[in-house]
Amino acid sequence: MADNLNYIVPMGHDDGMRIANALEILAGRAVLNYDETAGEYTSQSIAAVLAAHRDGLAYGVRVPKGSATACTKIGAHSGWAAPTPGVVGRPAIDPYAGVGPFFYMNVNAIVDADGYPHVTAVEGDGRYRTDGTNGNVWVLYPVLYWLIDESDTDAVTISVSDTRLSGMGAQPQAYLPDGTLRPFMLVAKYVGVKGDDGKLASVSGRKPWNRSISHNSLITQCATASTGYSGKSIADDWYIKVMFMLKYATKNSQSVFYGALNYIYQYAPTVAETGVTRVIVSNANAANLMVGSAMMLGTHTGNTDRNTASNYDVFDGLRILSMESYDANNTAIYLDTATAFDTDTSYLFSTSPWFSGTLDAVEGDGTLTDDGRTNGHEPYKIQGIECQMGLYEVLGDVIISGDATNGWEPCICYDSANEATSVTANYTQTGKYLLASASAAHHYPLYPSDAGGLLLGQGDGGSQTTGMCDSQYTSALGTGTKEWLGGGYLILGATGGLWYVHAGSALTYAN
Repeated sequence: MADNLNYIVPMGHDDGMRIANALEILAGRAVLNYDETAGEYTSQSIAAVLAAHRDGLAYGVRVPKGSATACTKIGAHSGWAAPTPGVVGRPAIDPYAGVGPFFYMNVNAIVDADGYPHVTAVEGDGRYRTDGTNGNVWVLYPVLYWLIDESDTDAVTISVSDTRLSGMGAQPQAYLPDGTLRPFMLVAKYVGVKGDDGKLASVSGRKPWNRSISHNSLITQCATASTGYSGKSIADDWYIKVMFMLKYATKNSQSVFYGALNYIYQYAPTVAETGVTRVIVSNANAANLMVGSAMMLGTHTGNTDRNTASNYDVFDGLRILSMESYDANNTAIYLDTATAFDTDTSYLFSTSPWFSGTLDAVEGDGTLTDDGRTNGHEPYKIQGIECQMGLYEVLGDVIISGDATNGWEPCICYDSANEATSVTANYTQTGKYLLASASAAHHYPLYPSDAGGLLLGQGDGGSQTTGMCDSQYTSALGTGTKEWLGGGYLILGATGGLWYVHAGSALTYAN
């Protein structure tokens, strides 16, 4: 049997759309049909909901090729204001919420071995769960169409629509491996974590899976050849970058959302204790830490690198539950754990990447606090997706190949089942190169460019405040292969951002 649920479009700025019960069906509303036998919503009814929100308009942005960071909105949203990001307790004010190509839903879904998506729950229907009890959590959005024009000497123009308009092509990864158009797009809502079955998962409230994630490990961890799953793809990367550019009209992503790229604190406990679930630090040091953020504690043998085992051998990634005054000079930091541990003044207490679901209480684009947009302590959310949690994001379908003459070229595998540990015949050379020189260095591109659906910066000459404002770190000109590490991590600071890429590590590099 099928449940017919009326899809109600909210007038506010909620993070997800809501489902009303069947008694509230109104004429002209699209209806979601849940197939009890199959245990999923029919693709036809999801397509109908998406069609009901389709406006067929083109939303564009003109991006200067020079050092200027401000962009110009063109087309259907010319003159629209950028959203006002939200925080916990104050929803975002977003003129784009629910509009045409910006429409999205939070869902639970599975992907079969052929890559076809099956939606098992939609936020608000009583089945939807974020904690993993109903599977992975995704943001569902319509297949989008786009046109990028780089021919102008002064600017790059990007236009997007929910309808194939003249000159537009489908967004990256819009087609299934068998060549048919996807019924809709899914992007993981959360950073990858380890699920109850030991596999990578997109669920809320868990420590990110790091230290053992690399381009090559993702092939095994996702079982790409047989499951339909993969690590982060160029489609995921494209969606965030395009949505950001259209909504906020700036090349400088950190001017809107800095990301957790400056949460670098490492402190020695001020009091040694035995059998506790807290760490005591000075008041001044405690003032830099945030309830809800994650920490690690190690016995510490001198090296302060967070990947050194002695810096996380007491615990590795526990959230701060609360902070209480210990005495006139010190604060007790309580960790969210039932397992007691010992502390010592020789130990090292360090910030670590934020947990998935950190921003679940933020409605719409935003951060936990207003300060979090600029202080570099907090991740952010855009279009329902959590971003820059304090660790690199590895592209699973890209291998960067060097030819010693032109530089480092991203090569793309468009079918995750064929992802490999080297550039095989299943990879497409993009003909675009990251910025590089005779020595390993940070380079700052000026404008975005399309490399087979992968958006990357081109034109050397920017800085942390001009051009794209984010670095491309590349090894010296040479041969070999590198992995694409995007965004940045806890200590990267103004070097990182939405357009940052580290292209200096081998495909096996995990940290």
